[in-house]
Amino acid sequence: MTARGVLNVALVLLLGLVWAFIGVFHFDPERRNNYLLQDMVDSPAPCDQSASQVFADGLTLQSPPVGTVPRGFAPLPYRRGSKEEMARAGVEMHNPFARSDVAALARGRKIFFRDCALCHGPGGRGNGVIVKHGFPPSPSLVSDQVRRLADGAIFYRITYGGAMMPSYAVQVRREDRWKVILFLRTLPAS
Repeated sequence: MTARGVLNVALVLLLGLVWAFIGVFHFDPERRNNYLLQDMVDSPAPCDQSASQVFADGLTLQSPPVGTVPRGFAPLPYRRGSKEEMARAGVEMHNPFARSDVAALARGRKIFFRDCALCHGPGGRGNGVIVKHGFPPSPSLVSDQVRRLADGAIFYRITYGGAMMPSYAVQVRREDRWKVILFLRTLPAS
């Protein structure tokens, strides 16, 4: 047999193997597929609350290491509860949304009425529903004092809370806090 004949036979065998491989390992959405490395598919993932032989404390669920930041989250470089930090945030942070952004303004209005109007009232004057139930009035968001605050300072207050106001960092997403501030700037002055 010539070298060309040997090459043809080898190619036919190789094509036969490829055809057999495709026949066995093809994608079929109607049935479970075959895998070469089945252990990579069926990983032995334990339940969160089960015992573990891997970790020294015997627990599967471990706390994240100190300094870990969740994916897609950038921590703010300010300490909680400091007037100096609030003033610094007012200087360093600026609203990324323009006042002409109609969609951002509409979203800010929606979030304001969902999360803020309960305490601050629909007009932001500090006469929300909670006042009728014995809570002290919230500060007016349309007062000259609040109007003079920079957007970053208001963002700081929404994020970290204040004397009577809890933090809204969990309830209101970061970009929505900026949009609420955008909406606050449209409320008529008291």
